[in-house]
Amino acid sequence: MSLTSLDIIALIAIVIVGTPHGAMDINLVLNASDERGKKIAAHVFYLLIAFLSFLAWASFTTVSLALFLMISTIHFGRSNPVGMALETIKVRWQGYAAVFFMGGIATIFIPALYWSEVRALFEILGADAQVIKGLGVVGVVTWAGSVVISLALVRSKRAFIVCLALCLIALNKSVFSPLSLFGIYFCILHSSIHFLRAMRFLKAPIASPPTMFLVNTVLSWCLILAAYGFFLTEGDRLAASLSALFAVLFALTVPHMFLIDLLLPKFKPYWRLNLSAREL
Repeated sequence: MSLTSLDIIALIAIVIVGTPHGAMDINLVLNASDERGKKIAAHVFYLLIAFLSFLAWASFTTVSLALFLMISTIHFGRSNPVGMALETIKVRWQGYAAVFFMGGIATIFIPALYWSEVRALFEILGADAQVIKGLGVVGVVTWAGSVVISLALVRSKRAFIVCLALCLIALNKSVFSPLSLFGIYFCILHSSIHFLRAMRFLKAPIASPPTMFLVNTVLSWCLILAAYGFFLTEGDRLAASLSALFAVLFALTVPHMFLIDLLLPKFKPYWRLNLSAREL
């Protein structure tokens, strides 16, 4: 597998914009709780989960990659990247379907559309592509059902526009690549939106992020460099680069998802996704 210029640009964007999008997590913890004990426990928990997740990726890549795709579907969908009016959905399971539809664009639609390229990528990462493909078949069927629900039952105009855009992408797939489309989704539709949402929660100026955000951003880049050295065992720079990036993404996503999707919604209504006046 060789990377195109578009792929390289996408990977650079993921490193610069996407990887550190959870760099304000510590600030969110500090803001959400006034108890020192809970703050310390949250810090220790976050770092421990990140470390164990990295070890899991290095030791059980196939399982970790499958888990990464599944939890990212939920995490991406809950962030409401296409701006669907979820609060107007009256039936709870239809809301779940809408979340799955939005998250699955990155984790199911793109890999399915570009499976030959994605299979090569997964193999470079050291995963068993056949196992991922088997799980992906179930994912595609489920995602297709969520598309039908979002269009026919939820009747979201945003969902219709997104589906039209996806059809156009499918018809002109040679214009893009899986990495470039993932980069657009991850950096623009997810990471940037999360950054703005976090800044509003912290009541901080957009142009003046907390110092801890800048420090953690640099640390995330250092982690990628360290991981590159860890994976560079046989001189394959491409495999080491991709493994380092996605291993660190996985390691940071797991605790980030725990915080954003599970812990913060329990303490701060701001982070809840309301479906029929109830959190998801």
